[in-house]
Order: sequence, then structure tokens, then C-alpha cells
Amino acid sequence: MGNGLKLVKVSLLLLHMALLAWMSVGTSYPGPIESLFRKVGSLVLHVIGYFLLAMLFAWVFMARGKRAVLMALPGAFLYGLALEVVQIYLPARGFSGMDILLNLVGSCAGTLSSLIFLA
Repeated sequence: MGNGLKLVKVSLLLLHMALLAWMSVGTSYPGPIESLFRKVGSLVLHVIGYFLLAMLFAWVFMARGKRAVLMALPGAFLYGLALEVVQIYLPARGFSGMDILLNLVGSCAGTLSSLIFLA
């Protein structure tokens, strides 16, 4: 894999991770994002966000083979778990077991999709 493509893959992964972190620790968002929360719902956004995160992890790892793609699952899930733990210490946020479960569902679906379509 060329260094340019590798840089693109890692950059997209880091940007998505930053977006998830911002969404996890924030308490107010710009109008279009608030509208998205109302239309789609926070729970659905958890699944979609971690589905995409697992896909991006898998895309980065796939250069190392199909087996390495499996690392997308713990990578995505543990990142979500870490963000959820951070919320314990934020006054306007809180830890949610349901969010963790939905992050896991999205991470599993993204990893499975990656195994089917990417690897």
C-alpha cells in the first residue's frame, strides 16, 4: 500500500475518532447536528458511529491480512468504552450501559461487514 493511501486511511480514522469524542463529551451542538439527533435518535447514531469506526479500523488493518481485520472489533469497542468512562467525570454527561451495548452492536456489524466486503 502506498504511503499516500495509508495516510488517507489513518487520517479518516482519526477524524472519525475525533468526531465521536466531540459528540461524546459535548453538551450542545450546532443546529444541524441537534436536528439529526431529533430525526434519527441518539441510539441509532451510536450504532452508526461505531459501525463506521469499525469499518475504518478494518480498512486500516486490512493491509496486514484478513485476520488483522478482526482487530477492528476490540479497537472500536474499547474506544467507545473509554469515551463512556470519560463521561462519568463530566457534570452534564453520564455513563450509559445502553450506549455501550449499542457501541458493541455497531462495532460487531462494522467488523463483520468489513470481513465480507473489504477483506
